[in-house]
Amino acid sequence: MIIVSSQGVSRAAETETALAEALLSEWIFSGEDQDGVFPATGGIYQESSSFRNVGGYFEYYDSDQHSISYQGWDNGKNKKYWLVSLSTKGYRDIALSSQQTSSGTGPRDFKVQYSTDNKNWTDVPGLSLKMTQSSFNCPGGSCKLANAPLPAGAENQDNLYIRWIVNSNTNTKGSQGIGDTGSSLIKDIRVTGTATGTQEPQTEPKLITMTLFGDTKTTRQFAWYTDVPSPSALQVVEAAKATGSDFPENDALTFQGTTEEITTYVTKADRKANKKKKFYSHKVTASGLTPGTTYRYRVGSGAANSWSRTGSFTTDTAQAEPFRFIAGADSQASSKADFEPWADTFRKAVQTVGDPKFIINAGDLVDNGDLEEQWQWMLGLPQEQLLNVPIVPVLGGHEVQDYDGDETTPNSNFYYHFNLPKQVVADTHDGSVYSFEYGNALFLIFNTQYAGELSSGGGIKEQDPQFQDQVEWMKYIVAKSDAKWKFVALHKGPYSAGDNAGEWEDDRVQFYKKVLVPALDQMGVDLVFEAHDHMYMRSYQMLNDKVVPPAQTTFDTQGNAVNPKGTVYLMSNAFGDKFYTKYPGYDDYFAAINTQPFKKMFTEVSVSEEVLKIKAYTAAKKDESSGNNGVKKYDEYGIKRTDRKPDPVGDPKIRLNAGKATLSWKLPASGAEPVKGFRIYEANGKIKPYWNAYVSVESGKTDYSLTVSNIKAAENYRFVIRAAGSRLNSDPVELHLE
Repeated sequence: MIIVSSQGVSRAAETETALAEALLSEWIFSGEDQDGVFPATGGIYQESSSFRNVGGYFEYYDSDQHSISYQGWDNGKNKKYWLVSLSTKGYRDIALSSQQTSSGTGPRDFKVQYSTDNKNWTDVPGLSLKMTQSSFNCPGGSCKLANAPLPAGAENQDNLYIRWIVNSNTNTKGSQGIGDTGSSLIKDIRVTGTATGTQEPQTEPKLITMTLFGDTKTTRQFAWYTDVPSPSALQVVEAAKATGSDFPENDALTFQGTTEEITTYVTKADRKANKKKKFYSHKVTASGLTPGTTYRYRVGSGAANSWSRTGSFTTDTAQAEPFRFIAGADSQASSKADFEPWADTFRKAVQTVGDPKFIINAGDLVDNGDLEEQWQWMLGLPQEQLLNVPIVPVLGGHEVQDYDGDETTPNSNFYYHFNLPKQVVADTHDGSVYSFEYGNALFLIFNTQYAGELSSGGGIKEQDPQFQDQVEWMKYIVAKSDAKWKFVALHKGPYSAGDNAGEWEDDRVQFYKKVLVPALDQMGVDLVFEAHDHMYMRSYQMLNDKVVPPAQTTFDTQGNAVNPKGTVYLMSNAFGDKFYTKYPGYDDYFAAINTQPFKKMFTEVSVSEEVLKIKAYTAAKKDESSGNNGVKKYDEYGIKRTDRKPDPVGDPKIRLNAGKATLSWKLPASGAEPVKGFRIYEANGKIKPYWNAYVSVESGKTDYSLTVSNIKAAENYRFVIRAAGSRLNSDPVELHLE
């Protein structure tokens, strides 16, 4: 494995120049535009290429033809056009292919022009097109371009613009006047070229992702891939200093990161042949940012021609404010066409929520984590959304080798594609365990590839050390946190009645109910995001593996449960088009709703000081009855919490005797918030990683103590005691032992 520092490449790239025709950019349309722009669907320069219409408006997408139709071409001569932008850097002999048609009152005549600045245009000699009414099969191919050559001025350009512009106001019937509802359609656009033989290695960033950990008020993490080695650089500028498409480099902050050479299979055929390909994983962290500020950014090698498209993000505010995010799971697929539903759901979720601060994908992101082509589709198809919405990825079974005999081979591709801590908990999959706070909420990401087994009597027979260590880590993070709302995201959950749980994994489910659920109860977790069984399931408020009867809960006038006991478990069906159903006879006593609408779904989660609200939506690819692009509200639930911070413990003391430290304290003498227990942890990591303890309050008892063994006299221990209310911790009380 080769590590490339921010200062340069550890060894020169070995380049082999192929003088064959190369696909630079391609558009095989698969749906509606993304804010007026159609990203390329293939080609060397896919990530930096786009297609749009200028002057018309979207009419429809034809899934059989993979074409798009626009109206509004009236009076369009020399004014209205289709437009492609791409790079041809390092390539000559540029050629263009496309197919067009128009309706009876649509435009008949187009011509092709090119530009290098999107201002000054040059006609391409001989490329005049004549449409035939509503047919791509025009006589003599007058409405088609098949590898039509472009002039030398189109070669080796950092930025090239090509447009098909209306060349007369004649309609396809041959009469003057293009109707305002006249349609023009286009499909199968390809731009090709031949390598010059002298071009520099291409370092175009692709599969760009933003992630969250650490201080979300002042930092943001980025990752991307390139096909050749290069340094890793990030430029960030306040959006208020940027206008239009310009990136004001002089006002930007520049951050350097690391580049890691990785090898992986790309396809199943590669796996069978044991043939791996090299890629380069880039990671950079932006730090020292201003809270509550919107930034624009770009990534690259630092060279002037290396930068990606720009994206944007907003740091969390200094004081907690209401925010919203998207939750869901199971985008998994194994073909490009089958990943398109996930990209469609993501796009519709962003449109619905408006300003999501991030998206949680609770595992099974791909079908086979060791195959890079699936990551290229999963991250590439929604690249426009990922440029502007941080992702909170959760590791599922399909990312790694899930069971003995699984065709997926062991790999770390999940980690390479996201800038996340490598191993927060020892011996867990790289990048799979982490946490962050946003607003007044704490988010814990848990790896459920580890579990255990119960004995016939219901006791714990064995458990993976990684599972046990993760539970202790979560308790430690909760003990240190001042956040009110607490969320856990995991893939395989304790509450499901789908095919996986019912037919194959009941032993794991029972183990989780025995070990994981009590820990979540103790931590006061509000909402757990589950996945794996591809259904929509929202549980009742669950406490001690029992339903908290709704009749025992008060609801306000907005329908929010007021200060309910327990935790809600939510499975948001699937981001993609793979669905399961309830396993016959399996007990779903926990479920307030447990259904399968057979439509891909997402959930909007809104968080404020006192109210947590979830709104689940179906996101059908086509659903004319909804009147909203296939998006329709499916379920809604809210929680209102008026909990307050309890008072700190009283009379704290520490005593050392024979290698043991005895901590003692008193129950707070007063306070509006009842204390249910005490969280104790050692802040310097002197006992073991994430050591913590919990002491429950006993009725009528005011004096409490805890004895900690194996204390070394020469070490500096810093014990912290916090009273725990229903959801919040008290201010910390520290006891030092030196």
